[in-house]
Amino acid sequence: MAISRTKKEETLEKLKKVFTDGKSVVFVHAKGVSGNETSSLRDHLVTNDVSYKVAKKTLISKALEGTGFAGECPKLEGEIALAWGTDPIAPARSVHDFQKNTEGDLKIVGGVFENKFMDSQAMSEIATIPTTEVLYSKLLLVWTAPVRSFAVGLSKLAEQKA
Repeated sequence: MAISRTKKEETLEKLKKVFTDGKSVVFVHAKGVSGNETSSLRDHLVTNDVSYKVAKKTLISKALEGTGFAGECPKLEGEIALAWGTDPIAPARSVHDFQKNTEGDLKIVGGVFENKFMDSQAMSEIATIPTTEVLYSKLLLVWTAPVRSFAVGLSKLAEQKA
């Protein structure tokens, strides 16, 4: 079914806003994904403050014109959806986490991160960056390790003397 010209213009404006305002945008290949899986994906993304929209590739290409992103846009084949959010890593991480549990052909095709086009491999690597809380806990473990080792050593020494 054809989309009216006004609807296309509205979608184009929304896509332009996504590319200018979003911290990062993930291109998702969504062909072969069932309606139930798509609904589950949307629910999963909403809980992570990530927006999701399926759009025509021609409208995505037109929205990308004049954005000034560095690099070359990844090849967008099949049904393409966009995932974006205010957190730069959340869209990639959310889609990556969801695709592990999906039987369909949902996969990351590429994206835009820090005003650069990224391929699927780079976006998958970005998706595996630990959360801020995990990084803080690892840093805390590194800082406390010498003190903990010293305390264990004193404890062992006290046991030997007693």
